[in-house]
Amino acid sequence: MDSDKFKSFRDLIAWQKAMNFVVRIYEETARLPDSERFGLVSQLRRTAVSVPSNIAEGHALRGQGNFARFLRTALGSQNEIQTQLELALRISPLSQEAYRSLDEKAQEISKILTALIRSIERKLPPTQTLATTKHPTQNANHSHNAFSATSESAQSLRQSPAPLNASNNH
Repeated sequence: MDSDKFKSFRDLIAWQKAMNFVVRIYEETARLPDSERFGLVSQLRRTAVSVPSNIAEGHALRGQGNFARFLRTALGSQNEIQTQLELALRISPLSQEAYRSLDEKAQEISKILTALIRSIERKLPPTQTLATTKHPTQNANHSHNAFSATSESAQSLRQSPAPLNASNNH
């Protein structure tokens, strides 16, 4: 990413499209039943807002690795939105037409984010990978390893499985 070309996060097409998408999410969720106000409506809105917010926050940090990490978070939120939209369609509060339109826009934003992430990661030195990108609040001596936490959690689950009973299956 050429910093002279993108002086502000507002210059990024990904941010612009994500902001327009948030407006569409707000419009469509306003049509959902009141019974979903604290469910899908709230979740869709929060998740949609997080996409342009993460793009802006990552851009402000100025480090390519940090920016790529925040873009990956935004991409993850885009996937959450697509899942929530499909759920809204399946339980019927969202029309097929609204779903198709929103899903198409969500996929477009995901593609833009993916291309931007790849562009940035091609410019990163080989030693700066996703697994070793430091979070800005971390001590310089502690790398953030995105995979070790998952491995450690999985290992602890294997060692002490929780008993399953009828009350846990809800």
